[in-house]
Amino acid sequence: MRFATPLAAALVLWLALPAAALAENPNDILIVANAAAGADRLSLAEVRDMFLKKRTSWPAGAKVVPVNVTDGSGLRKDFRAKVLGMTSEQEKSYWQERKIKAGESTPSEFGDTLRAVFKLRGAIGYVYRSQFKEGTAKVLLVIPAG
Repeated sequence: MRFATPLAAALVLWLALPAAALAENPNDILIVANAAAGADRLSLAEVRDMFLKKRTSWPAGAKVVPVNVTDGSGLRKDFRAKVLGMTSEQEKSYWQERKIKAGESTPSEFGDTLRAVFKLRGAIGYVYRSQFKEGTAKVLLVIPAG
């Protein structure tokens, strides 16, 4: 009988683990889009391509308008590392090269990206889960914190 109690406790902990692992973290990064964007989900690669302006239209044909958080913020640093896979210097170098080769400029920066995404047709941006307000934009992808 002694064996059953620790085994039962281990089983309960094992079953509870997935729920704890899936718990919402206020520092998760939410990829959000204007309600008129015409997409319900995006992959990490699709988001990366949109922010690097390699993909310029939504599935329904509307123009993608990437909206960045102001450079220097913790959110921008987290997004750059987790989504773009770049450092600040690498991102700057990327855009310098794109400007020379294709005349492209960096995505616009806003202090309140959620508001910008809400107002700009075709906009895509990112916020921490703690900053998200239901009804302002569609969540297309969740990037876990950590």
